[in-house]
Amino acid sequence: MLNLDRILNQERLLREMTGLNRQAFNELLSQFADTYERTVFNSLANRKRAPGGGRKPTLRSI
Repeated sequence: MLNLDRILNQERLLREMTGLNRQAFNELLSQFADTYERTVFNSLANRKRAPGGGRKPTLRSI
């Protein structure tokens, strides 16, 4: 089983799993983190209801 903490702490495993060295991985991580935060904020700002709000789905029986 893969362990994310182990992969991030070992340079060799990080390179094998991502194809990137530590510096390149950290640069991409910062760019993706900024974009992800903006995306989540924008999607939550345009909601009419809170996440999980509204009726729960039900299936009609035949």
